[in-house]
Amino acid sequence: MEVMTEEEKWLKELFDREEPINLLVQRAKEIIGSVGNLLVWLDQYRSSLDTSLHQVIQDNYHSFFLLHEKNQELYDHIHMIRPLLIDLKVSAEGIKSTVVEGEAVLEGKLEEYKLITMKKKIIKLFRQITKLISKLEELLSRSIKNMDFSDQVVYMERVSHLYNQLIYYLSEGKNYPFAMKASSQISMIELTIKERMEHILIQAFESKSEDVLISCLRAYTSINCASTAEDIYRDNIVENHCLDLFKREPATEYHIILSSILEYIQNECYYLLELTKDFPQYNFLGRAIWPKFEYYLGSKQSKIFSPAFPDLFAENYHISMDFLTDMEEIFIVHKKYQEYRNHGSYKGFMKRWNLAVYFQLRRKEIVTKIENTIQKPLYLREDLPIKFEVTEMCSQLLETCWKEYYLYPLSHRFFEITLKLIKRYINWINSIDNNDTKFVTAIYSDMNIFDENVRLVVQYIEETQNGSGNYVSVIQSGIESIRQILEEERIKRKQYIIDEIIVKSQRELHNIRSIKAAYFLVDNNQVADQPMPYVKNVLSPILGFEHIEYLQPDEWKVWVLDLLKELFDRYKIEAQNLLETARNREQFISNISQSSDNKEKSDVQKMDHQLLLDVTYINDKLDETLGIQANQFEGYKNLILLLNSN
Repeated sequence: MEVMTEEEKWLKELFDREEPINLLVQRAKEIIGSVGNLLVWLDQYRSSLDTSLHQVIQDNYHSFFLLHEKNQELYDHIHMIRPLLIDLKVSAEGIKSTVVEGEAVLEGKLEEYKLITMKKKIIKLFRQITKLISKLEELLSRSIKNMDFSDQVVYMERVSHLYNQLIYYLSEGKNYPFAMKASSQISMIELTIKERMEHILIQAFESKSEDVLISCLRAYTSINCASTAEDIYRDNIVENHCLDLFKREPATEYHIILSSILEYIQNECYYLLELTKDFPQYNFLGRAIWPKFEYYLGSKQSKIFSPAFPDLFAENYHISMDFLTDMEEIFIVHKKYQEYRNHGSYKGFMKRWNLAVYFQLRRKEIVTKIENTIQKPLYLREDLPIKFEVTEMCSQLLETCWKEYYLYPLSHRFFEITLKLIKRYINWINSIDNNDTKFVTAIYSDMNIFDENVRLVVQYIEETQNGSGNYVSVIQSGIESIRQILEEERIKRKQYIIDEIIVKSQRELHNIRSIKAAYFLVDNNQVADQPMPYVKNVLSPILGFEHIEYLQPDEWKVWVLDLLKELFDRYKIEAQNLLETARNREQFISNISQSSDNKEKSDVQKMDHQLLLDVTYINDKLDETLGIQANQFEGYKNLILLLNSN
């Protein structure tokens, strides 16, 4: 009999234990690790011992030499230990080698165990698939025609449950030959299941029984066919309603069709939407109901999307957007809003509206109307509030752009054409070559009306586009910038008219020199008690302005204040020059004659008195005709101070 070494005995004892393979492998690995650690420690200890001995010898060689002589016995012991340590190392290495070989054996057995487990799994999978196919074939061989509807629903739930299990096991074994061979059977089973489930689901939709529908929809969810249920509802239930609705196309207006669609959804489909509100797999409104209606709108009512008739196009677009807003409210309630917006049917419906062509037609219409009006001979319509046809046309088009032509997606386009329209009006104003005061006043009046219309349009945009964010502020800023240009041109016309009136008043004011002729060039000892004739004509250009009806009353008062301010400033200068000239002449004559003047009043004093009468007349006339007090003007106050100082 072969004698086993201690290591072989230990390994036999280890493998003879009744333990699972994995625990045996784990225990062997622990032992191998312990032996390995022991070998490492012994090697480190030996190396450390050699190093320490060499260091001691080098540091204390003399003492060590003496110690060597006296303690020869210590060396003998060291030499005795060294072979034992070497034998221990050899034994440990042997044990390690034996354990490594055992580990390889264990790994092989473990692979065999895994292979057996895999075969068991495949066999179990094969049996499950075969069993499920048999059950399904047996269930599908039964006729459901004689079943009650409730029994049909239970039958469908059971079939869908078994089919769901079959699909799971097939996904696990899809790479195995037996699963591939069963594909024809499974295809036939799948086709039969869908046919029978479709029949039952259509009945459930028609009956509107909530319990039955929930069971059917859960069955479709269990086999991952939620979209199939939506398709069935779309192609059977919604399709029938569309056929009935759109066959009346010639006699049915577009807004009536949309109202009918919305009414159908709210009355006939709302129960289904409520039922599936908490089913994330279903979106009947977004993937079944609306896509079918969108298809029929595009195919049966394609004329509504044609921009060839812009007015009808805009009307239909607004009706459609209102309809979609009502639809979105339903989607928001049922938590399907974002999915509805991202669906191809919604995007397709929006793309049907050829907004670019619509805008080009509107732009051409606007430009044509403006240019045709500008090309007409310029004619002043004195009997109308708006004096020029161009102003009326531009105002009408500006309002029409935003109240009739405007479509929200074209906001930036209509904003652009609004700026161009205002700019074109300004260019037309600047192109007018007629400086007649009446004509310029009429232009100024029209510019006021046009500017007010622009302001009203901006106000309308603010009111109707509330909540559009920066969009409204951008429009406000852009239109306000071009209104500033219009305002500058308007001020130029105003200043031109004021300058014309002032020139006429100053022309009369120059006749103040008639005072010098009355008191200085002739011998006149009388003291005046009436204003001079010239003063009655100074206010005539202001009080007799012929075109005041072109201006607003409040605006004309502002103009009068500006005119009087400048008039009194000029009056003061003229009076000061007149009195200064008279005073210098009197002084010169007095120096030459060197005689005292026996007059009660000098000529300068008489002229000063006359000027006071004239100025007083102007003040009274202003108060009488316009209700304006002259003492509110600094020029008038300075003039009175000048005259009272003499």
